[in-house]
Amino acid sequence: MKNNSNETSFQDNNPNKKIISRKNQIPIQNIYYMLSYAYNNLKINQDVLLESLDYENIHDLFARILIDAINNLVRRGFYKEYIVLNEDTSNIKGKINISESIKRQTNTYKKLNCQYDEFSSDVLFNQIIKTTMGKLICNNMLDNELKKKIKKLRPFF
Repeated sequence: MKNNSNETSFQDNNPNKKIISRKNQIPIQNIYYMLSYAYNNLKINQDVLLESLDYENIHDLFARILIDAINNLVRRGFYKEYIVLNEDTSNIKGKINISESIKRQTNTYKKLNCQYDEFSSDVLFNQIIKTTMGKLICNNMLDNELKKKIKKLRPFF
C-alpha cells in the first residue's frame, strides 16, 4: 500500500491483521538538534538552523549540513595522509624494490621498481565525501538549489 511520504505503514502477511499507520511527528529542526548533540562536533550554524524550518525532507537537511562541512574543509584544507605507492620509474625515489624489479625485468626498460610515501588528499575520508556528493546530486528528492551548491563544490575533490 502506497502512503503519503509523511506516513509510515506496517503490514504483516496475515490478512486478519489490520494496517497500522502513523504520521511522522518529528520536526526536521529537532533532528538537527539531535545530530548536533550526538556528534558534538557539529557546530550549530544559525543559517542551517533557520533553514531547517523550511525543509520538507531529511535529505535536504543532510545535504545542507554536508555543504557547510565541505565549505569548512575547503577553507581549512582537506584531510591528508601518507599513502604507500609502488611504481616502475626511471627516476629513483624512496626505496628500490630489487626483487620486484628482477621479477618484472624492468631493467630492459631502463626503470626500477620503487616504493615511496606520498602525502595525498586522495584518502578514504575524502573519497566517501565525494561519493556522497555524487549520490545527493542524483537524488530526485533533493532541492534543486542544494544540488547546485553541491555541484559548485564538486571540483574541489
